[in-house]
Amino acid sequence: MTPVLLFDFDGTIADTFDLAMVIGKKIAEEFGMRQLTNREIIHFRNASLREAVRDLKIPLWKIPSLILRIRHEIHENIELMRPISNIDGVLKELRPQCEYLGIVTANSEENVRWFLMRYNLDIFDFGAYSSAIFGKLSKLRDLINKHHLPKERTLYFGDTLGDIEACRKAGIRVAAVTWGYNTKEALEAAKPDFLVSRPEEILDILKTI
Repeated sequence: MTPVLLFDFDGTIADTFDLAMVIGKKIAEEFGMRQLTNREIIHFRNASLREAVRDLKIPLWKIPSLILRIRHEIHENIELMRPISNIDGVLKELRPQCEYLGIVTANSEENVRWFLMRYNLDIFDFGAYSSAIFGKLSKLRDLINKHHLPKERTLYFGDTLGDIEACRKAGIRVAAVTWGYNTKEALEAAKPDFLVSRPEEILDILKTI
């Protein structure tokens, strides 16, 4: 049976961590946030997004406008975005082996489509985009229902603890990639179905599902 593979975008396909750090420093004062020390950045990479929002004391009502501001800054600096090393070749090799290939992300459709076209990765069947920072679960459920995705054959690849939590609640399996936002140690402790250290390992996982 052919699998359905869903991917996060930022930190999983696109190498956006350093850009996000630059953008964060730029807009911190605008949203009443202080600049983080290197030690604090390491701390937050071991924490969930909810914990980070709580510890940074960001009011929840500011989150949607914060996400939109980040999206705008990403678009303004989109030429700096690059694919994760070797992920492009892996995705192209996966394409003929999947029933569906999809993206679920908090980034904008405009940014994602530009990136996919720029790097010849316009190979996805569908995408789901949301400015809600905790909206991944609803987007996963919407995609599953809209496209009648078989949960037992659906696997999501993401780089955060929130991705693992959302997939569990959605009833699908999750592979955590260690080259994105959260650290390998934090992801491993959350016990995803698979832990991926290199893009090439995705091809090995495909043989087991």
